[in-house]
Amino acid sequence: YQRRVHGSNNFRYNIELFTIDYEDIINLTRNAKINYLTHYLSAQSLFQPQAHNQREYYLKSKFIVISGPIYIIFDNNLVPCRKTDTSIQCYSVPGINFAYSEEDKDEYAPLGVLNEKAALETMKLIMGNVFRCMANDNIKYPCLNAIGCGAFKGHFTQVPLLWARAMKELLYFDFGFECVYICLPNFGDNNYDMFCHEFKDSKLKCTTILTKEKSMIGIAHTLSKRNLRAGILNPSDWEAVRNGHIGMYWDGGHIALEEILAMQTTLLFQHKGINPELYCNPLRWWPIDISAILSLTNKKSSLTLYEFYE
Repeated sequence: YQRRVHGSNNFRYNIELFTIDYEDIINLTRNAKINYLTHYLSAQSLFQPQAHNQREYYLKSKFIVISGPIYIIFDNNLVPCRKTDTSIQCYSVPGINFAYSEEDKDEYAPLGVLNEKAALETMKLIMGNVFRCMANDNIKYPCLNAIGCGAFKGHFTQVPLLWARAMKELLYFDFGFECVYICLPNFGDNNYDMFCHEFKDSKLKCTTILTKEKSMIGIAHTLSKRNLRAGILNPSDWEAVRNGHIGMYWDGGHIALEEILAMQTTLLFQHKGINPELYCNPLRWWPIDISAILSLTNKKSSLTLYEFYE
């Protein structure tokens, strides 16, 4: 990797800052997997679009999570990082696209009116799938973001509150997490205040920290340097999970968090072009039973929410 020498226009190589060997590459590719909710999908339907029902194929894409280990290549200042001994687990899943998906708008906002009940139910299924996958991977420190509250939000101002409520109601359950970080930087949408409003005075199963100052990648990287099991959420797109285009337009065009992750981490080792076996070998596909989440006893704990400003 190239890094600009301070105070000059010359470049030099700093290969000692981030290097991976053959064994690392095998680990990144072979340990990626595809998780799907069995109530909505079967192994046969994951990558077999039915021409007669494209709408259903699109809508059910939300119940797929592509997960696998990644390493941070560049920090938030685009300075190359040294590879940590402990990898970070990344979970890619589509949100609900209220902005420019005709299928989602027809399903969750018919005639332009948001169906909050239907949207919240799907949001809980999406995040429940992510949390169950994290629990299966023994993740102790999930690092989350305002999935679906940026380009996908559309003109519905209540969407961030619904996503916050979905996360909060699930975190009443015990997934074995030590601490959950929800990173909410302001890029024109004040999701932080809306999430704080929803989480206020909540008593959850684990400590939950909301921050608008710290990045998801930065927190996860710090945790991994301390050899702690961290997982990050990649708000993806149906085309990415169905067609294996993880990272989407990482090489130009539309830029959102998924593209940033593809440029800043080793996420592209989960792309179909690099890891085709992931999308054709059923042994890499893991069924997730959502009833295991829905049947959990909803018992509140004594741990309260902490707001994180440091």
